[in-house]
Amino acid sequence: MLIAGCSCDQQIDPFSAADVGVEDVLPVEEPVCDQLSDSCKCTVDNVRNERYWPSQMGPEPLVPARNGSTNRLIAPCKHATQICRIFLEEERSEWGIWERGLDQIGGTDDDVWVTDGFVGGLFPETDICDGLDNDCDGRTDESLKKSCWSRDPEFYTFNSPEHPKTPCRFGVQECRNARWSDCENEILPAAELCDGVDNNCDGLVDEDGAIEESGKQCGLTDTGLCDFGTMQCDTDVLDMLCVDYVNPKDESCNNRDDDCDGAIDEELWRPCQSDCGSGFESCSEGIFGNCTAQQPVEEICDGVDNDCDGEVDEELICACPQVGLMTPCFQEPVTCGQGFTECQEQEDGTLAWSECCTIASFLAQGEFQCIPGEGTPFPEECNARDDDCDGLIDEDLVKGCYSGPDGTVNVGLCLPGTQFCEMGRWGNEVGDPPLFLEVCVGDVLPEEEICDFQDNDCDNEIDEDLNAHERVDMVFLLDRSGSMCPKVDALKQGIAPYILDFANTDHRFGIGNIPGAAGNVSPPDILIDLSSADIFWTALNNWSCVGNVGNEPQYDAVHMTATGEIGFSFRDDAFPMQVVFTDETAQSSRNLSAADIRAAISPCQVGDCGQEDVFEVYSIIPNRFDTEWCSPADIAQQCYDLYPGITGAEINNYLEDIFHDICR
Repeated sequence: MLIAGCSCDQQIDPFSAADVGVEDVLPVEEPVCDQLSDSCKCTVDNVRNERYWPSQMGPEPLVPARNGSTNRLIAPCKHATQICRIFLEEERSEWGIWERGLDQIGGTDDDVWVTDGFVGGLFPETDICDGLDNDCDGRTDESLKKSCWSRDPEFYTFNSPEHPKTPCRFGVQECRNARWSDCENEILPAAELCDGVDNNCDGLVDEDGAIEESGKQCGLTDTGLCDFGTMQCDTDVLDMLCVDYVNPKDESCNNRDDDCDGAIDEELWRPCQSDCGSGFESCSEGIFGNCTAQQPVEEICDGVDNDCDGEVDEELICACPQVGLMTPCFQEPVTCGQGFTECQEQEDGTLAWSECCTIASFLAQGEFQCIPGEGTPFPEECNARDDDCDGLIDEDLVKGCYSGPDGTVNVGLCLPGTQFCEMGRWGNEVGDPPLFLEVCVGDVLPEEEICDFQDNDCDNEIDEDLNAHERVDMVFLLDRSGSMCPKVDALKQGIAPYILDFANTDHRFGIGNIPGAAGNVSPPDILIDLSSADIFWTALNNWSCVGNVGNEPQYDAVHMTATGEIGFSFRDDAFPMQVVFTDETAQSSRNLSAADIRAAISPCQVGDCGQEDVFEVYSIIPNRFDTEWCSPADIAQQCYDLYPGITGAEINNYLEDIFHDICR
């Protein structure tokens, strides 16, 4: 059978023609014509099936031929297959595929011819992380990365120009060994802090409701007129501050507890005056009274102006026992010193004392006459008179005094103080404005015994019942977050009175960073190793905070110091101590618990410690974190409150307690 339109005869397979019709006739197996016209070009060499590579897939990914071999596709890519369909009546043919029919030849009614269709074949695809060369480029899983986030992104805000204060960022996963790696380098939300950063990545910065400390009770006391406040974030100073608190103030006479010590109107004095002189009065139930000035009393025969009206024994007939008896007197007309009065017989035969006269009056010739003037000078006494006739009253009168327990004055360090005389009263000027009160000033009273080779409590024993530390290695572990700047400044002020006391001693001091100097995820490390007091003081003065620090592993710092891991050079003959200084809740990058810390410090593992010794730890922290360091954690020997706005004076008090047993 000849195919119409061909340039040469072609034989048609009769069986195929009978089966599928003239237009579906395919070439016989044996090639009969090698030069066909365009209309029957798909029958070149009588090829029924042909490998096919879609043009839209680009060039075939071939492995170059070597040593006479032919090019082949890079695995796993494979060619597809097409078949040739000849349309005899139209004198043309085309490549395609039957969508139905097991043999893909066609011949049934439901067969559908798809021009340029093909079957089979594996073509390049985008690489996925499966250990295969999906894109048939000869490489497997090359440079596959994707962004990742360990939380539900719907609930978080991410760093962007619109949210520059939000730290959260997506991480990256890489394809390694046909598996996606963990999410790396992502920045996850953290607990909100008062630091000008959206730590919890909710799109809001320093919102009070999200900060753990926000709304917590603060302040000194709620005794008396005082009241507790609440913690709030101050965005100007980027620190948590106590607001709406009422602190103690100076006591005033108002029947209220102004200084919040549980007592009302205590130790309030003011000057007062009577006809007899000056004194002071005290406050009671909001009213000043009980003036201590001498009050006028009924005149009696004693040669004294008892009713303070300028006259002595006026309108009194004072009996005297014997005519001519003389006795000292001090009232006018004698202007100073000591005068004398004489028992004289009156016209009615009674005896009475004469005026107070100078001795010259009694020695005058002729009729007795009391002459005003200076009496006989004698040593000045505290009596509001010019006893020595020098024009001054009660001048230079000083006596010793002591307000401590009986039997302790001039024992150990206890010494007497002094009082001076003013207008007939012993005391001192105290207060502002000054009041002259009957108090002792300058006396040294017994104090708690400290390790200084002296009898501080004035009991004739020195340094008794003290665990004296003659050589100490003390480490200060400092939180480096931005909120600690003012608090460490207070530490610098508070330690100044002490640290130079240790300059020429065997004690050593060091500083540890929390976290380490390398940054947020760095473990605690050493800022300055145990050194002399002057080197430590220089390092502390140069210390500064580093801004936002999300992780402050204080538990790790104490543990690493106690076990020697951090590397402080503790001496074998020195007692080790730690002071933790932080305003954050206790944290650990190693999931350490309080029990782990207790095991590290007891028994002590470094320095001059025995099996029964504990590595002494002191914590200067906000009191709301006491449970993490003191009871029930039982790590620190003592916890001290690191409250907002703390002063160097208060830190000084804390250090006095911590340094109590250290010999200076």
